Amino acid sequence: MWMLFLGNNASITTADGETIKLRDAVQHFFNSPAWRELKNTVYKIYQRARTEGWERVYDEFVEALDPRGEKNAYKVLDLDGNATQDQITKKYRKLAKEWHPDRHPKSKEEAQAKFIEIQQAYETLSNIKLERARRNKQSRDTTSSSFKNVG
Repeated sequence: MWMLFLGNNASITTADGETIKLRDAVQHFFNSPAWRELKNTVYKIYQRARTEGWERVYDEFVEALDPRGEKNAYKVLDLDGNATQDQITKKYRKLAKEWHPDRHPKSKEEAQAKFIEIQQAYETLSNIKLERARRNKQSRDTTSSSFKNVG
């Protein structure tokens, strides 16, 4: 009963001061691309769990949430997941030059937001690549030292 009351009478005020009925906000949310993408991702994870076993569900779910922002960073820089550090750097420089706020005097705020988004994406991917390279080196060093101890 309370849900019905809230759904019909509650409203949300945006940062701009606009008042939106809760039922409209909920309806817009469930029609949003973000919700559709999440729903499709969860369905794919469910299907894969049914075929490969439920043990993998957690790993798939965490990967889908993209906690480190890697997928989003690739999307921002318009790169695929196999891009090398050189490709990432070249694309970053090109986009940073293109979206530098000084090149967009009429839409400086929009350009600055895009420029910051590009910088954050580059930083995210660079840090991830650096961390992976460090872990791979440690792994190789550990493997080679264990082979030296065998003989």
